[in-house]
Amino acid sequence: AGKRSGLWMIYDRKGVLHSKGHYLKGKKNGEWLEYIKTGQLIRKQAYLNGKKHGMYEEYHIGKKIKPATIHIKGTYLHNQRSGIWYKYDIQGKIRTKGTYHAHKKHGVWVSYYHQGQVESKGSFDHHRKHGEWTDYFENGTLFMKHKYHYGLEHGKWVRYFEDGTIESKD
Repeated sequence: AGKRSGLWMIYDRKGVLHSKGHYLKGKKNGEWLEYIKTGQLIRKQAYLNGKKHGMYEEYHIGKKIKPATIHIKGTYLHNQRSGIWYKYDIQGKIRTKGTYHAHKKHGVWVSYYHQGQVESKGSFDHHRKHGEWTDYFENGTLFMKHKYHYGLEHGKWVRYFEDGTIESKD
């Protein structure tokens, strides 16, 4: 019995292309493309010896989205999310940016409002919120400060009015 090798194009029951990419010795290798029923590209994924390894891109889908715009972009290392990952809105603006280590959120994560201002910022330690987190109003002034200790709320949460005065301390 031979192993899959070379370019493969996989179709659904109705004959619509579902995915295409290369096999080497029966395992996915190189760039694979996946499509939805309308033929629109939904995902690009790099593989090495059958494991996700390298670039990953996922696209916004919809009738009015042409050309395809990136929704999520990052990198896999040995089948695990690794390095900096981005999430974009339909206009291509960054909405979230953060790092993964061994498939877990680790390090600083930042979320942005549509116009690019910081919405929230904080850190993860192996997929658990850890340390100080800050949230902001759309005008850039501080909305809330709160702390986490390995995923658990820790200490007082301070909320602010848009003019910068303290609203409450919980």
